[in-house]
Amino acid sequence: MAFENGTEPLTLPWLATYTIADDTPLITSGNDYYQIFVLGQAPDASPVATFTPLPTATALGTSLAFATAEPTGTASLGDQAAATTSAVPQATSWEYFPYPPNPITVQPNLGDGGVVTGYFLNDNVTAVLSIPNFDINSESIVSFSTSVGEFIRDSKIARRDRIIIDLQRNGGSGDLLAVDTFKQFFPSVDPFGGSRLRAHDTANVLGNTISNDFGSSNATTRDLFAGSAWAAGTFINAETGQNFSSWAELFGPHLYNDDYFTTTQRDNLSSVVLDEAAGGIVVYGFGNRTATSPQPYDAKNIILLADGTCSSACANFVELMHHQAGVRTVVVGGLPEVGPMQIPSGSRGAEAYSSFALDDDISFAASINSTATSFLPQNRDIEFYITYAGFNLRDAVRKNNPTPLQFQNSPADCRIFYTKETVYNFENLWNYVIDAMWRNPSLCVAGSATPFEASTASNSPPAPPAQLSERSLDTTSDIEPRNDDEDEFDLEERQLGCPVCPNARQTCTKVPSCDRSGRQVLTPACRTVCGGFPGECGLYGHCTFPSTGGRRGAYGDEAADAKGYGGGEGSRDWSVRFPD
Repeated sequence: MAFENGTEPLTLPWLATYTIADDTPLITSGNDYYQIFVLGQAPDASPVATFTPLPTATALGTSLAFATAEPTGTASLGDQAAATTSAVPQATSWEYFPYPPNPITVQPNLGDGGVVTGYFLNDNVTAVLSIPNFDINSESIVSFSTSVGEFIRDSKIARRDRIIIDLQRNGGSGDLLAVDTFKQFFPSVDPFGGSRLRAHDTANVLGNTISNDFGSSNATTRDLFAGSAWAAGTFINAETGQNFSSWAELFGPHLYNDDYFTTTQRDNLSSVVLDEAAGGIVVYGFGNRTATSPQPYDAKNIILLADGTCSSACANFVELMHHQAGVRTVVVGGLPEVGPMQIPSGSRGAEAYSSFALDDDISFAASINSTATSFLPQNRDIEFYITYAGFNLRDAVRKNNPTPLQFQNSPADCRIFYTKETVYNFENLWNYVIDAMWRNPSLCVAGSATPFEASTASNSPPAPPAQLSERSLDTTSDIEPRNDDEDEFDLEERQLGCPVCPNARQTCTKVPSCDRSGRQVLTPACRTVCGGFPGECGLYGHCTFPSTGGRRGAYGDEAADAKGYGGGEGSRDWSVRFPD
């Protein structure tokens, strides 16, 4: 085989695997694999593969997601945020090693429905909200939103003025939870969240049939298709701001780039039908949650951190926070080469759709309108075996910009690499983000940083932080409003004088920063350096490795940036600028 220009493709090995052995005929050759998974012709007499299931958490006597736990009834955040009737221990932190063991916010049932945790860094300035996914079961939806609100409230009480929202490993899922989190940080910003479908005959038949039945108050249809793309009445016309009155109004179609699309639609966040379809979440600022607090943080004091896996609802969250609210972004990881990297990933679409859902929708439309049957696919058999197919049903679009988000480049404001010191210790990673975004932009990978302005504040010293161990955990309380004109203070003031470091892995380190005149100064702060690795730590966070004699910064970055990893040719690596 050769390409049209005469070149031949490289010969590469192919490896076919399957991961679910249950009820699968025993596969002993490539021919068996082809017969079963491509042709769907499994011999009746084929022996079934056997496997030994992993032990359950109950059998092991502990949950794999928990690091420490305390019995129900003790004064943990999880116990007071939601009453439980079970004797199952409540997790107080993640077992996943890189997370710190002392979160100040813990969603109830962490690891078993709960995912939200919050942390205070030892600079007395920064708080970190960790959201590893929006994939929440219905029992944990309300506590997810409550936990985010508690984190914001407690961070304000403690006078933490910088927020990092850590989205590492977040593959998305619950879109309304993403919108709810956005609204808690920016209650006065109206989330656009525009989307549209391809306008073709099959979509028109499905939408017209189901929308008409949905509008007739058919209880079955309303239950099945609440929030469905085929039920026009649950969405808002982005052009008019009003609910669509018919499928014809939604369908359009509208010509763009020689193709046809439906009218841009938005979720009706005040719709009870939509809330119920999403598992009962009422977005902050809508429905019975219209009473909101003032915006808790300026966009310039919030950073989004992701690792290239942020897709689906996570990508939509980044869209709202970054492009609508102006929050800055940092992405970590990627190929070992310099240059920018996008923070959202995946389809960046507005609705994931499956072959199963398509089959069900076609069958339902045909069952309620026999006339529609002749316009819908009747025989969808294909010549090879497919168990599942998924695709994007609706494109996500910005206001006054018809190009779908999946075709738009969205590089992060700063890109950094993982190192041994940061991949195994998120405190180090978060401190690296702080230094790169607020102190030393040259820590960003060469060619990845975009210009930004450092936040400014007055010289007023801060008041002592509240005793959070005695704080009220009333989940209905509002975030305490703050007058920024009278209550601003210099963030650097809180870092003067090294605090008592919380554990033996940390040391008082002089961190490079800039004063208002632009001079480089050293500010004492706790940093975890050389944690778990051989070598001696220098005064400023340097690690000397006996095997090579090389020198690394506190985060494991190379002392020299000849490869571009430390900020590019001609940049200054502050982590090695000062003598030991």
